[in-house]
Amino acid sequence: MKLFDMKLSICILYFFSFFCAISLNAQQKGNNLFVVKDMDIEIERSLIIKNANLNYNNYIESTGWGKKKRKAFAEAYNIMITAIYNGDVSERDESRRYIDKKGIIKNSYKKFDAYGAVAYFLDTIIDGLSWRVYEKQCRIKEENKQKEKMKDITRILRK
Repeated sequence: MKLFDMKLSICILYFFSFFCAISLNAQQKGNNLFVVKDMDIEIERSLIIKNANLNYNNYIESTGWGKKKRKAFAEAYNIMITAIYNGDVSERDESRRYIDKKGIIKNSYKKFDAYGAVAYFLDTIIDGLSWRVYEKQCRIKEENKQKEKMKDITRILRK
């Protein structure tokens, strides 16, 4: 049972690593950015996919789910990541809902909400990346302010 879960996880990771490699090397149609409106940040979709794939196994192990829940999660994860890769899901709004342009994401009415679990997992990935992007933007703004101050000082000294 555990061997099956590991094989399934490895297959999924290889499958999406392939997609990630394609997205990093090839130009995609349209915009390659995922918009996080609640933080007013844009993140490259390939970066989200890469980080999600890297953290997938650790997340699954930490949940303690059984075989059925893991399989449902893997199927929902596959659909969600493919939708992000294709640009069908390209933003998260202020209320932390994913905007699905083609209606790919489904609601789960069973005992286990696989899409909700995937959304929660992706929220943790996107939140971490959003803070990194935000900190980088703040650092760049601060560096630009310092450069402007230095330009002002050199202008004053030249006069």
